[in-house]
Amino acid sequence: MHSLHQYMTLRRISAAAVLLATAPLWAQSSHSTPIALTHVTIIDTRGGASAPDMTVVVEGDHIVAVTPASQSKPPARAQVIDAQGKFVIPGLWDMHTHSFLAPDLTRQLSMYLANGVTGVRDTGGMWKYLDPYLKARREGRTPEPLPAAPRIVSGGVIIDGFPSYDSFVQGMMLSVKNAQEAREAVDENKRHGADFIKVYSYLGRDAYYAAADEAKKQGLTFAGHVPYTISAAEASDAGQRSLEHADGILLASSTEEAQIRDQVLKGIPYSHSSDLEAFRLYFIVEYYRPMRSYSASKAAALFAKFVKNGTAVCPTLVTQRMLIQTDKDTAVNQLTERYEPASRRAEWRKITQGLAWTPQEDIQIQEMYRRLLTLVGDLHRAGVTLLAGTDTGVQYIVPGFALHEELGLMVASGLTPLEALQTATLLPARFLGRERELGTIEPGKLADLVLLDADPLIDIHNTTKINAVFANGTYLPQKTLQGLLANVAAATSRGE
Repeated sequence: MHSLHQYMTLRRISAAAVLLATAPLWAQSSHSTPIALTHVTIIDTRGGASAPDMTVVVEGDHIVAVTPASQSKPPARAQVIDAQGKFVIPGLWDMHTHSFLAPDLTRQLSMYLANGVTGVRDTGGMWKYLDPYLKARREGRTPEPLPAAPRIVSGGVIIDGFPSYDSFVQGMMLSVKNAQEAREAVDENKRHGADFIKVYSYLGRDAYYAAADEAKKQGLTFAGHVPYTISAAEASDAGQRSLEHADGILLASSTEEAQIRDQVLKGIPYSHSSDLEAFRLYFIVEYYRPMRSYSASKAAALFAKFVKNGTAVCPTLVTQRMLIQTDKDTAVNQLTERYEPASRRAEWRKITQGLAWTPQEDIQIQEMYRRLLTLVGDLHRAGVTLLAGTDTGVQYIVPGFALHEELGLMVASGLTPLEALQTATLLPARFLGRERELGTIEPGKLADLVLLDADPLIDIHNTTKINAVFANGTYLPQKTLQGLLANVAAATSRGE
């Protein structure tokens, strides 16, 4: 029987088994002829009123004009697209993916583009797949035959301590024993060309602070899990830019934080145990007890610290929801049947069937998930920056499609459709320091756009009604997007 340990391991690393990850690809414009979207409604992601009956002109890889349709005339040589009754939003970002854990990204990039995802933040891969991409990026090469590709921000190889999940997937982690090795791991990521540093759950306290200090010296931001040796408050004060999966927040908001942390640290060896009962106890201690001893006043102080320090949270709700899905076969047999190989679906079923929750555990997990939704709403109301991410690679998480589900879960947490949309557009642009280039539709911005057939501010699920995508100026009409998905489906049917 598969243990809960195996499930939680797979939650974090199953990208190695379920993703066809990356080749050296990123978006590159192939258009020299201007393209004019006329009579379109522009969604203002900064929160202003939507602007109806506008003309948006794209030339090369930039937006060159945004004007009322009644006061403008498209350039004489422009390709004119009548967008009457349609809505345009900035390209979407998935801020937590794993794209460099296997040799081929074509499948994944195709699915991202077809879903309007024009940028991803990769939160950890393997050098043997990262290096060709980073080398090609430095040389300005885009050798793959796709018409365009999402922008990729790379977190290099994850820095972890001991024990490490690298014992399960060799090469996924840089496992360090002390502060000096942590600095060397940061330097290695810098030499390879990583854009930021990702830290993980088993990093020791001295190693964590050394990695944070070295990242600052190397001009790299750092993000990731909250290691068990560090509180979420300490991580924020140390300059950790984002907390992935909302890890550590409930623990840092508990009246029993010190006692629970001590029990968690003593239980770390059990996290690699095949003893199901031992790990179940560890799981409940780490996740369930903090929820039961939650302090609103501690949480408020923690959230205020996040706001002051500019600490963002990427909750990956779609991944967390996987814990409470009662009909996994339904999840597998819908999108995954079309886009994921049969061998992969069979492995997911094996994992699901091997994990038998007790009735009491099932009740606790459902309660934990509901509490997480409330937590995300509380974070938002406190002014904490939320980022939409999916942890693509985990079972049942389908590239591109999962981001739309994540936006829906953001609304379920209490955000408005506009606020949810911001977590995948404006807020990623700010987080990445690229608000002058991305996140809104304005002249001078990079031409990453999604043309929708319905208003996402009325219903966030309208982000799935995609008519066309611009990826760095490359126009991908609906027929092209459908063709990308058809190619993935055909490869799946061939067993590839």
